[in-house]
Amino acid sequence: MSSFQSFAAVTSAGIALHDAAQRKLADLSLAFAVGAKTWTVKSLRETSAGWIGLTEDPAVTVEITRAASHLCIELRGPFGPAADVSYFRGSTIKASHAHAFIPDVNLGSFSTVQDRTFTLTNQAAMRQRLGVKEELWMLAPPPHVIGFGTACGEGFAFSIPECLPSDAVQFVIKQKTLQIDFLHHVAACDGGRLPRVYIDLGVATKAESLDRHLGHARALGLVVADKPQPAWWHNPLYCTWGDQCRLSLHGMARGECLTRERMLGWADKIRTFYSGEVNFIIDDGYFLGMGDFRLRPELFASVEAFRDLIAELKRRNFRVILWYTPFWVEKNAAVLTDHPERILHRHDGTLLDETGDWKERYHLDWTHPGVREDQRMLIRHFLTDLDADGFKIDMTYAHPPTRDVVLHDPTWAAGNLFCKRVVEFIHTEATSIKPDVFLTVNGVESYLQPYTSAVRLNDLFNFTDATKWYERAELVTRIMPGVAIDVDGWPAAICKLREYPFVASVYGAPVNYYLDGTEVGDVAFGYAEINRMASVWATYSHAPVHADEKIIIEAEAERFERRDATGGLRALSLARRVFIAYGKTIRVTANTAMAVSVPLEGVTVSKAVRVNRDGTREPVILHIETGRALFFAEDAGDGILYYELA
Repeated sequence: MSSFQSFAAVTSAGIALHDAAQRKLADLSLAFAVGAKTWTVKSLRETSAGWIGLTEDPAVTVEITRAASHLCIELRGPFGPAADVSYFRGSTIKASHAHAFIPDVNLGSFSTVQDRTFTLTNQAAMRQRLGVKEELWMLAPPPHVIGFGTACGEGFAFSIPECLPSDAVQFVIKQKTLQIDFLHHVAACDGGRLPRVYIDLGVATKAESLDRHLGHARALGLVVADKPQPAWWHNPLYCTWGDQCRLSLHGMARGECLTRERMLGWADKIRTFYSGEVNFIIDDGYFLGMGDFRLRPELFASVEAFRDLIAELKRRNFRVILWYTPFWVEKNAAVLTDHPERILHRHDGTLLDETGDWKERYHLDWTHPGVREDQRMLIRHFLTDLDADGFKIDMTYAHPPTRDVVLHDPTWAAGNLFCKRVVEFIHTEATSIKPDVFLTVNGVESYLQPYTSAVRLNDLFNFTDATKWYERAELVTRIMPGVAIDVDGWPAAICKLREYPFVASVYGAPVNYYLDGTEVGDVAFGYAEINRMASVWATYSHAPVHADEKIIIEAEAERFERRDATGGLRALSLARRVFIAYGKTIRVTANTAMAVSVPLEGVTVSKAVRVNRDGTREPVILHIETGRALFFAEDAGDGILYYELA
């Protein structure tokens, strides 16, 4: 029996799905709706690629493409106007669990006995609009992947790899029934197409469902193979935002602290513990307001003064990245009075303003050619006049649901496609000026891979636990190959900052959002915190990330490693407490005093030395066993730069 026949049976009545033991997982109904119209497959015509499902309307068919390990379903017909679209209406679920990579406290598995709607879209904006804010949320949608089967992920999975002109994708489970809804889908933005939904068969784990998702993206040409990654994209990184937030606790208004003197002071502080090249992000506040990127006169008297600051940072061996949000406009921005037609309006003619935490902001209508021309000039100003090296593109998915607004050109983009087209535009314009421009975004999806240098793991508002960052990092490594991980670092309490760099430096570059202290608890950094920064950065410099390396993250198993093209270990994290970098020698740093077992894997060592920040070196007792070396490491906060095994 073939792999396909073992897991699925396709008839005009529907698609029956089974697991490897032939247990029924689901019966998918071939019933569809677009707006108020519905269609059901009445008969199937077999083709070399699969089947064509014939409906009561000769102009509307269901294309079912068959492969050895998956099916692809697409409703075809004369579609174009915006409408809510539903697939598989009235399907039944027999599987015990569903699991999706949604960014909330329930990331993982759910019993299908529960009624649940999985919304795979701009989670943060949707929740803000509804007046809801959970403990954990983020500013970008999760991968459009959801599986059904056992709690561990064995079963089948739905995959929607393409960026859709839909406000939201929802998997609705109610009393063991299932349907997939595409809210306010604008087929005219995609040549009249409706979504392609892949059904992956015989999936063994949740991780495998992500790997299959990437496979579909590759087959559709959404992912660039062997994407270039200039070495400097993997530099250690400092972002001013965390320190800005801490200063705001002490009465310093947004951006007020971004003076030349303070920013050079932060640069000098980095130089007290690291001499290599660093990517320096100047965050929100150096300009008048969102939508008005003229410099704040109380900070910089002229463009030349700000350009001189950037030049000075470069002289001190920093790359300079500027914060930039492409969507929001604050209520004092000149564009509101000069060009109100470039702002998104509701259907009643009023300007669409944000709600919740983000009130007092409007949205640029990127479908208007005047907006795109203004942004083209702004990008050129940043990269040419100011000579910045790239952008921290923030609030990547902060556009509103397009159902709420009247667009200047509704065919330019809608829904999540709106965001992709904006990122693609920024990438095209920026790389035409600087081919190696650094663009860090928040949005974990394969279709963004060609346009991004790095992905931030997003604002996850659990101050003390970094687990969700590790889970997000695993998503990036599985579905966005060739994209660096800007490991974020905000917001975080002191305990989270103590642990996280000793893990994140395996799969990304060391990142600091804080040099002076954290706003969570208003804790000032002391001797120990600076020492740990120095130790992690020095250890990372021994084995920085390279484009040809393979990063392996299994977040649940707490396994984090990086290997070179030959399979040799380059970096490893142990128990969230130890970071090991491999080269001609081995460097080790720990965030607590503990016994360390260092895997050797063909490497021979015979001695260990403790290298202190003051330059002194002291021998350490080392025990050699087959395949590993053991020694006792002290907390790097005590002044240890790293341990060296040779």
